[in-house]
Amino acid sequence: MVDANKKIQQYYWIVSVITAVIIIVILTVAFVITPTFKSIGQVNTELKEKKETLSVKEKKLSKLKELKVKEDELKEQSRIVYRAIPTKKEVGDIFIELNALETDAGGVFSGSKGGSSSASSASNAEGSVSEINTLSYSSDVAFPSYGAFKKLLSDSEQALRFVHLEHFAISSSEGSFKVSLSYKAYYRNQINTGGQ
Repeated sequence: MVDANKKIQQYYWIVSVITAVIIIVILTVAFVITPTFKSIGQVNTELKEKKETLSVKEKKLSKLKELKVKEDELKEQSRIVYRAIPTKKEVGDIFIELNALETDAGGVFSGSKGGSSSASSASNAEGSVSEINTLSYSSDVAFPSYGAFKKLLSDSEQALRFVHLEHFAISSSEGSFKVSLSYKAYYRNQINTGGQ
């Protein structure tokens, strides 16, 4: 009987150890492993969402960089165009430019005169409204040849500042010909543009 009691005690001990191990495993699964898998699943979901958000933001950033480069190019082009119409203070430069074009073409001045101006409003590069005025300029120039007159015409078309040849009249005399030129030039009123 003593052996039977010892065997029963050993079975109880083995059963209690197995029961304790099973309870520990169940508790571990319930309170450690399951929450860990859930948190790993949440982390994976958040990671996917953040990757998607990051890729969208990277695309937006690359587009923004492209637009910034284009914006700088457009600003530079608008400055060039804006500077092609001088301010009222720079109207004298128009006369100088026209006289230089005529002289470069081989012309000799007989006389010149400036005329009246009129106004209209237009938008400038910064978006504010500026008054654009026109200025008439007439000159009588003697050219040695038709080629010299043609050079003046092509040079005035390529000038930085826009001038419009409205009228010209040619009269020939002694191997050369005189040309009466009538230009219209444009200037803008001075506006505080903040950096121009």
